[in-house]
Amino acid sequence: MTFRSVGTLFHGLCRAMATASCALLFLFISPPAHSVNIQSLFNDLCQYQVLDSDTCAAKTLVECLTKTGGNMNAMLKCAGDYDPKAKKFIDIYFAATKPDIVKFIELAGPIVACQAAVLPPGPPKNIFCGKLMQPIAKLGFSTAAQLYQAVVDKNWAKVVYLAGPGLGCKALDLVGSIPGKDVLCGIVAKVIEEGVKLAKDAVNTGKDVLEGGLEAGADAVNAVGNALGLGGGSGAKKISQEDYYRYEIKYWMHHRVLRRVMVNQQNLGLDTNQMKKCLAYYPPIAYGKACTNLSNRLHNEAAAVASVVATAPAAHFGERLKQLVADLAAEEYWGGIDAYQNFITGLPPQNWSPDNFSKGTKTAFSVLFGNCKKEMMDKFPVPLYTGETGAFAPRSFWDWACYQSTGKMFAAALVKEKQRINKYVVPKMKSAGCQPTQPAGASLYFKCANFASYDACQGSFNGYRYKHCGVDKAVAEQGLAKKVAKILGSKRCTYAGNTGLGLSPTVRCTRPYKQEACLSIVAQHKSASGGATGSHVKCDLKEDDAFLNGLKKAKAIVKILNGVTTMPVTNIETGEKKDVPIAFTPGCGTTWDPLAIVCKQPKALKILKEKLPDCAKDPNKDGADAPCYDGPVSIKSAMQDKAVAGTKPVFPAGGLPPSTGRLNPGIQRGTLPQAAAPARGGFVPAAPTPSPMTRATQTDSAQRIATARVPQGLPDITSAVSLTVGSTPAKWGAAVTVDARQTHSVNMNNSGLCEFEFRHTARNIGTGGSATFSHIWQNSAVPGSWGRTWVPLAAGTANTQTDLVALKSGQNILSLALDNLNQVKESSESNNRFRIIVNLTGNCGGIGTRRLPSSTTPPASTEQAPRGRLGLPVR
Repeated sequence: MTFRSVGTLFHGLCRAMATASCALLFLFISPPAHSVNIQSLFNDLCQYQVLDSDTCAAKTLVECLTKTGGNMNAMLKCAGDYDPKAKKFIDIYFAATKPDIVKFIELAGPIVACQAAVLPPGPPKNIFCGKLMQPIAKLGFSTAAQLYQAVVDKNWAKVVYLAGPGLGCKALDLVGSIPGKDVLCGIVAKVIEEGVKLAKDAVNTGKDVLEGGLEAGADAVNAVGNALGLGGGSGAKKISQEDYYRYEIKYWMHHRVLRRVMVNQQNLGLDTNQMKKCLAYYPPIAYGKACTNLSNRLHNEAAAVASVVATAPAAHFGERLKQLVADLAAEEYWGGIDAYQNFITGLPPQNWSPDNFSKGTKTAFSVLFGNCKKEMMDKFPVPLYTGETGAFAPRSFWDWACYQSTGKMFAAALVKEKQRINKYVVPKMKSAGCQPTQPAGASLYFKCANFASYDACQGSFNGYRYKHCGVDKAVAEQGLAKKVAKILGSKRCTYAGNTGLGLSPTVRCTRPYKQEACLSIVAQHKSASGGATGSHVKCDLKEDDAFLNGLKKAKAIVKILNGVTTMPVTNIETGEKKDVPIAFTPGCGTTWDPLAIVCKQPKALKILKEKLPDCAKDPNKDGADAPCYDGPVSIKSAMQDKAVAGTKPVFPAGGLPPSTGRLNPGIQRGTLPQAAAPARGGFVPAAPTPSPMTRATQTDSAQRIATARVPQGLPDITSAVSLTVGSTPAKWGAAVTVDARQTHSVNMNNSGLCEFEFRHTARNIGTGGSATFSHIWQNSAVPGSWGRTWVPLAAGTANTQTDLVALKSGQNILSLALDNLNQVKESSESNNRFRIIVNLTGNCGGIGTRRLPSSTTPPASTEQAPRGRLGLPVR
């Protein structure tokens, strides 16, 4: 028994039972949850590039998700803690466990559905997971999901519509005996095949056969039929019945289909006048039932095509429009949805056309209608007889189907989505501290009072193509300052309120390394928001006396441990006398904390252990309160080294004279202090030989000081704000319109695509140099990916390159992921992904290949050669 039949049984029994009994019955017959291994599903989704590359690389996220055992709240917390984009995985996981197979295929695709063994045994699985898996996958996730539901519902006409007669009929062959299969895969397939051929012939003659009537109705009779004897003279030679059907009857099929889907007209054969004309040409005495047979043929073919056309509106909505509802409902929230609903409701059938949609609605809606009609004409190339269009409303069944899908269905879905926003989203945002506002235009926009509410708002609109959340900068800057102070910890940093002439929200710290951490956090917020936040938060440093005294003492201790002393030296050129420092046993210094002392010399290690307290554990990086020993660093081997000898230096008991500089830059970067260089024209006496050290001690201690004790600065890869598409300047996060005349090449590999140059700049805004890294481009309108490899970027540097990316006429939503393979460990992973909408006008196909003048090509000395053609896909 299928889940559908179980549900039918359940509802039937519930009508005859009490509520409590019905609920109890539900526990026994509701579909069981499907067991899904989190790790395996995660791996499958990453293997087939369903999940974002950054999400796939987050090992801590995977570990967190795995430990949840499938608890939704725990999984959502993992996403919040590690990667908000993991919400997509959570949606896919629960679609699999529910199971909601249609939603799973819509989110993850048919290949992963088969790989993860989500599909139950039966005809749908036989179709999707067999030899047709790859062709079905090429249809796209949304179409594949609709196709699965159509197979489950045994809506074979919809299967043929979604997959096309070729692939659809192959799918039907795998099901077995199906009523009406001969009609769908015989009559319908033949009609569509003939229409495709006719359309190609029309293109060769420069005419539009579908709506222009190249061989339609009276034109065909006069232009072709008369030449064959269809004029009807008494002595004229009769043409064959096949030719009569082709030139006199066939072109009534379009309107017969329209009448069936519009008003369910039953008789689709010849009407009275058409039958009289046929009988006059083929008298029954001589030709028997010729006209009856021709009339029946028209009826059968029109009825078959109408059965598929009737499925088109719902299928088109599910394929093309359903995923746009959330975006457009938010973008047209203030008045746009209501205006569209009123327009659709009041539009008479004779005005169901692209022209009237263009005149009466916004571009966002009229474009959808135009795209729909083009797709309907491609799927159903049934020529339209224009001779009697005044008697029909709408003009074609293409217009009828698009009015149903992009008109009635889409308008209803937008209204429903707006109701959901009003009932759930708006109250939630208000309680979080975000107020709905109406900026220029109709888009819904929430202005939030703090970053916590802003994050909540962003979560509610995660994945939307435009931004619907912002912050009150004055209030939010204060909130950011308080948040940064809390992250840094109250031991060293506090929120000091608004300070300075500009009354900037201020975080005040008593340690320089905490001030640096404050500046880094604020910079990350500023970068992530594109400069919208973090611009006014100040990070002040006000060192306390305890730290300043400890700093003096730590520097003195390091100086004594290193055996630094002075020796009078006379410059032989000037005669000037000067005390020059010399180092006897170099090897001691401080870590990132200038009060935490480490050494690599065994003797010094022993002294440190005996004379200084151990530095306390410091997970919050607050630093020590007084000089301390930050070890052990090979203490055991140093104590056993018999070569260690010499007297112990005397540590100062009180304060020492102030030294220049608080931190030792050399030690911070993993180096050790060296003997002072001689003054110009002078000399330094040779220093005494330091105490010997074993090789194991030297190697181990130096390595641990350079790596474990001294953190290096990290790179931070991001992109410049602007880029150039073809010859048009653009900015990330915006939309830009370019013309096909700006393309690098057109109709590449006869694909009907344009190859555009994208000139953009990668920047390293971190404090450390990067390794080699890669990036990847993806286009919502074109399958595949385009990538390149970047040379390493030093801290604070940038590099500009040009990529070749394929675009399709119309809207292209492009995304760029820098360091998509996580080759660089960065201080921030939140600023590597960028998005831009490119609207391409003009024709990309059928006009040959053209190159731009060489002046548009970037100089070879400054850039790598453009890469990323369709011939070199990343995946």
